[in-house]
Amino acid sequence: MTQERLDKLSAFILEQLSSMIVMGELKDPRIGSFLTVSHVKLARDFSLARVFISGFSDDVDVDKAVAALNNAAGYIRSVFAKKLKTRVVPKFVFQKDMSIEEGLEITKKIEELFKNKDSNT
Repeated sequence: MTQERLDKLSAFILEQLSSMIVMGELKDPRIGSFLTVSHVKLARDFSLARVFISGFSDDVDVDKAVAALNNAAGYIRSVFAKKLKTRVVPKFVFQKDMSIEEGLEITKKIEELFKNKDSNT
């Protein structure tokens, strides 16, 4: 599958999953509308979709939501089997997106370096 096709399918999956979460189509109470689908990585053979989730709540809530999404992965796959016009429907694996926390940590370290540099001069 070409990279352009993978990118289009990733964007479609991201959009549809985000909609399912916001509209409350997934009935698990651990999955709230505070979640964000950060990005989707598809395997080249379209057998696996790794979905990264972030949220505006505690880490514990996001971890619980990711666990709930992994429990609902079979249902989500069946929904996408009807929406996708592909021969293969990917298996969904949900992971917590750590990029926001890592970015904040790096920013904090850079600020500390500048403070130390200013205090030394």
